[in-house]
Amino acid sequence: MRAVLDGPTQAFVDENRKVAEASLTALSTPGSLLLKSAIDAYESHRTSGMDKNLRLIAAASEHGKAIGLFPVTQKSIQYSVKKHRDDAAHRVMTVRSDVLNDFGFEGASLALNALRNAVGRDLDKKVSIWNLHEVFGGLGGSRPVAEYHSNQVFFLHTHLVEYICEKLSLAEVKEHLGVIKTLHDYFVTLETSL
Repeated sequence: MRAVLDGPTQAFVDENRKVAEASLTALSTPGSLLLKSAIDAYESHRTSGMDKNLRLIAAASEHGKAIGLFPVTQKSIQYSVKKHRDDAAHRVMTVRSDVLNDFGFEGASLALNALRNAVGRDLDKKVSIWNLHEVFGGLGGSRPVAEYHSNQVFFLHTHLVEYICEKLSLAEVKEHLGVIKTLHDYFVTLETSL
C-alpha cells in the first residue's frame, strides 16, 4: 500500500525493525514458511485492510514460534514425468513413493499438489498424476472442511496452502517436503472438529 508514515510512526518502525528481523531469523523453517505465507497474503490481498493483515502477520509469527516445537523429518517423493501421448502441452507424472504412509491422506494430498504444481510451473506444462488411485489405495472422497477456534487460524491455513502450492519453486518443494508435513500436522492440532 502506498502510504507515508508520520514522524512518531516512522520512529516506532525504525526502533522495532531490528527486533522484528531478529524474531524472523529465530523461527524454525516451518515457522518461517508460515510467516512468509502470511506476508505474501498481505501483499496479495490488499482489500483485507492493513490492520487485519498486520494482525494476521503477528498471529503467523506467534504460531511460527509454536511450530518450532514440532519435529521436522526428511521426506522425499520419488516420481517420473513423461510426455502425454496425445497432448504436447501436457505431462504425466507417475508417483513411485508411498506418500500415503509417509504423509497421511491429507498431508499426501498437500505434498502432491505442491509437487505437481511446481513441476508444471518448472516445465511450463499442465501436469497430471496418472496413478493417483494407486497412490491413495482406493481412498477417496473428502471430509468436511476443518474448523478452527478462530477465523484468523483458518486464514493462516488457507494462505499457507496457497503459498505452498502456488509460490514455491520445484527445488523448494523438494527441499521442504518434511516441512510441509510438519506444517500440515501442526494445523491438524488446531482443528476444533472433524
